[in-house]
Amino acid sequence: MSPDQDHQLPAIHPAFALQSEAPLPEYGAAASRFRHGPTGADVLVLPCNDAERVFAICFETLPPDSSGIAHLLEHMIFRGSRRFPASNLYSALQQGTMQSALNASTLPDRTTYHFASPNEEDFADLLEVLLDAVLHPLLRPSDLDEEKSVLQSELEGHRASAVNCVEDGLRRGLHPGTVYE
Repeated sequence: MSPDQDHQLPAIHPAFALQSEAPLPEYGAAASRFRHGPTGADVLVLPCNDAERVFAICFETLPPDSSGIAHLLEHMIFRGSRRFPASNLYSALQQGTMQSALNASTLPDRTTYHFASPNEEDFADLLEVLLDAVLHPLLRPSDLDEEKSVLQSELEGHRASAVNCVEDGLRRGLHPGTVYE
C-alpha cells in the first residue's frame, strides 16, 4: 500500500504553504514540508500507517554564552503556562495522560519538545497543553530558583561520568569559539 492511498493530508490552513514533498517508501510514508507564513516556522508532516502519533516542536536557541540559559528555559516550560498553571506540568502530564513518550532536550543550538501517544484524543489534549506551555510559559521567579538547583544537580551528575568528560573535551577541542564548544 502506498503512503498516499491511506494517508491523505487533512485540509491545510491557508497560513501554511506547501514547500516540498518526498516519498519515504521505506517507512510507508510521504513527507510534506510547510512554511507558516506569519512566523516563518517550518512544519514537517509525516502521515503513515502507525498507531503511534508523534509531535515535536523545535526552536533555535543559540545562546549568547555557556550560562545554560536555554536549558533553564527548557525546564521552565514544564512549570506551567497561561492556560495550564500547574507548577509541575511535566509530572501532571506523565501521570494524567496515555503518552508513550514525553520529554525535551536542549542541544547547543536548538531545543526540542516532543511527545507521542497511541490515542487520538489524548494526542490532541497533549498537543494543546504542550503548545500553550512552549508559547505561553509562566516563568515564575520562584520556579526559576528551583530549576536552577535542578540544573546544578544535573550538571554535577553529568560531570561525574568519565565518558561525558571525554566527550565534552572532544567537543571543546573540535569546535573552539562556537556554541558547540
